Order: sequence, then structure tokens, then C-alpha cells
Amino acid sequence: MTRTHSQTDTSVGDRSGNDRQMDVTISVPGTFWAFRIAHELTTRGVGTQVYTTTPRFKLSTELPAEQVHPIRYPGVVKQLGYQLPDDGVLSHVTRWNRPVQRLGDYLFDKAVSRQLSPTDRGLFLGFAGACRDSLVRANDLGYVTVVERSSSHIRAQRRLLKEEYDRYGVEGQPISLSHVEREEAEYDAADFIVTPSEFSAESLVEQGVATDKIRRIPFGANVNFEVPNRKDSNNPFIFLFTGHVSLRKGVQYLLDAWEKISLPDAQLVFAGHVEDALAERVQDFEDDDSVKFLGWVDNVDEWYRKASVFVFPSIEEGSARVTYEAMTWGLPVITTFNSGWVGTDGEHGLEVPIRDPNALAKAISQLYDDKASRLQMGKHGRTLIENKYTWEDYAERVYTTYQSMIDLSG
Repeated sequence: MTRTHSQTDTSVGDRSGNDRQMDVTISVPGTFWAFRIAHELTTRGVGTQVYTTTPRFKLSTELPAEQVHPIRYPGVVKQLGYQLPDDGVLSHVTRWNRPVQRLGDYLFDKAVSRQLSPTDRGLFLGFAGACRDSLVRANDLGYVTVVERSSSHIRAQRRLLKEEYDRYGVEGQPISLSHVEREEAEYDAADFIVTPSEFSAESLVEQGVATDKIRRIPFGANVNFEVPNRKDSNNPFIFLFTGHVSLRKGVQYLLDAWEKISLPDAQLVFAGHVEDALAERVQDFEDDDSVKFLGWVDNVDEWYRKASVFVFPSIEEGSARVTYEAMTWGLPVITTFNSGWVGTDGEHGLEVPIRDPNALAKAISQLYDDKASRLQMGKHGRTLIENKYTWEDYAERVYTTYQSMIDLSG
């Protein structure tokens, strides 16, 4: 299925004619790609400040110390939440899922709001889920305000994940309604919402967000390496999945698909931590030599190099960066529209519906059998990333989009 890009897409090279300098303040619980944004803006002469929960000694950044402002205690609270047993009592009392972790994010948000200063040409970027109070404060102080939402609309995300939780009998809820409401308040408070894919942008519109409030900025990938020659078939023939082995990523349907087919000398390899909800299903393959669960892998590039096809049947994403990585390694991709991939069905891989083991089995068999298409798709994927989706392309999109937001806001 071929899809065209929505009007919310942002292209490289559309810089505004207004060259008045801007200042950007970023609020991020953790790091994500915020420091990449900050570094690229700084190299372009933009005054950039970053607030984070990550301690300075853990940061790997070229930013000068005066541009980075760690706020530690919310991060400590959040880490404590990961260590404490979850008996459901706090969730019931607070109506939050992962209550201690949520508290850490909310404390960080409140702390950032107290640090902001008035501006006449500033942009405030808050990462979704931890910026409600700081967005309100930034609006009062004259900032152009932006939410970085790297997944689908929080309500759409909750629905999709809850359907999987219910189907697999997982207790609790993936995202509490109270947090959904808090994040929706962030969308309402912000002047703009940045999101990476057509899927995530569509989900925002479907939930009532105005199209002219949305800016779509796809991610990027590193292309500074040589792609292996795959003209000779690998033995074994590896179908690779990388990332969290979870219900959200559609692994349950991939395993169902694998059981439907039998491919000589083929292996399905998972590189990533297995979530508890899938532990029992994973045990079904303990004696199956054609399926390997590697757990966390330090050097995942080694597996990209060995693989012949990348499979990622995700149910909900923003724009899965592993799909960019796979294409950069010259691999054809089997994935879903919901993965937010930047490829095109039939040209860079095969797009299948979510939750469809039969379609997955067909796509896996097709690329196993058709070497010429497999190699051509892989080559086209690498070219696509080189031409449009390097990290340099991402940086330019960020810069021009932020500049245009400030110009539009006067």
C-alpha cells in the first residue's frame, strides 16, 4: 500500500527568510534525542539550554556545561520507582500507572517551570508526559511552546496497548486515564506539537488536534559505514528483530506467523529484552533451534550485518528508529504502517497490517524466496536514508521548523 506524505511534513531546505536569531530551551526527563537536537542547534548559532534529570557525569554530550542543567531529585525518585515492588496499592490511590515514576516526571516538570525566564524570541520544547506545568509557565513568559510527542496520540496509544493487555490477560493498565488527561492538557497548552510519522500525525488529528498545530519531523540515521555484500545468501538465513520484545511491538503475532511456515536454514532472531507479559509465550520456543532470543545485545550492528531481512510488526510507535537503522544496513523491512517507518511498501520492504500473522507469514516467505527483490529493496532503503534521512537531514528539519514556528508566532 503506497501512502503519500501529509501536509504536516517538514522538508529540508525550506528555511524562513526571517534570520532573526532564536533561543531554544529543552526540557527532557532523561536524554532521548534532546541532546542531539541541542548540539545541532548550537552548531547553527542558536542559544540552547537543556534541563534534564540525568546527572552530568552520565551525559555524553559536547554541549558546554553552562548549557546543561541537571535537576537530579526527580530522576532519583523515578529510579526508586523502578526498584520498588508494585502491588497495585499506589496505582489505585493515585490513579496513575507506574505511580512513583510518574511522580518523578511531574516533579521534574514543576522544577523546570520554576527555572524559566522571560523571553522575546524563545522557543520552549517539552517532551510529552512531563511538561504540562512548564508549558503553561513558558506561555506566560512569552515563549513559543512545543510538545515533542514521539508516539501516537496518548489516547490512541492507550487504546491500542490496552487491547493487547486485555487479549493477553495482563493485569493493570498500560497508561492511566489520569495521565492521558494530563498529557492532553499539554497538547492544548502548546502552540505546536512535533511528531515523527504520518501514523502519529494522523492519530493526533483523529483525536481532534488541529492539523495546523502539527509538525512532522522524521528521525535520522548514521550512514558512515559500509554495507555488507548480501549477494551471497547467508547461512543461516536470518530474519532479525531488534528492540523491546513486547506486546506493543507485535512480537506475539510474529511468533504466530513463524509457526505457520517452515523455511530451510532460516532463523528468527530477537535482540532485545523480553517483557514479562511475553515470557510464557517465549518459553514455547525453548526447544526450537530456528528461534533465538538473545536478550540485550551490546553490539547490535553485528546482527544487522549478519541478517538478510528485518522484521518489525509493531502495533504502536512514533517512528521506530530501528527501521531507519535496518534500511541503513541495506536490509529490506517487513513492518506496519503503525511503525512510522519512512519507507514505501514494495520499494523498501513490505508493509503488512497490524495483528495479522497470515500477512506476516506471507511477507516472510516472499522475501525468503525472492532474492532479487530482497536485494533491490535493501539497496533502495539504504539510498533513501542516504538521500533524505541522515542525522544531518534531521538537524536541518529541526532548525527550519523551529525557525518557522517562531516566525509564524510573530
